[in-house]
Amino acid sequence: MTKHLILLTAILLISMMSNNFSLYGKGYGNKRDIELQERHNRQRPRCPSRQRIECFYIDGNIYIVFDVPEGNASLSITDLIDNSTYNYNFSTTSSSIIYVGDISHTSQLRIETDYGNVYEGYLTE
Repeated sequence: MTKHLILLTAILLISMMSNNFSLYGKGYGNKRDIELQERHNRQRPRCPSRQRIECFYIDGNIYIVFDVPEGNASLSITDLIDNSTYNYNFSTTSSSIIYVGDISHTSQLRIETDYGNVYEGYLTE
């Protein structure tokens, strides 16, 4: 009985892992990576951050994954042609998928976290 339970648990874990890998797999067309840079206005130099953020746009969705969670965050997307801004809230404790629709112009992305950190990047055509 315990062997069956262990086998069933292993199968479920493997199937869950394969679903996560397919979410970020190479099977997507039109994937656009977004490089985010940390912004700070402190006068003294800082040591390198351990934070790494994976951010990309596919088919109207922005995918954001923080290596080190920073609590809740807000995402602002500003269209650089007409200066319209859209705001979204999400948690950095898990992978986030935010539907933003079609972005046809170059846009600035700005993420502000509960920890006070600010990250900026650009989504280009």
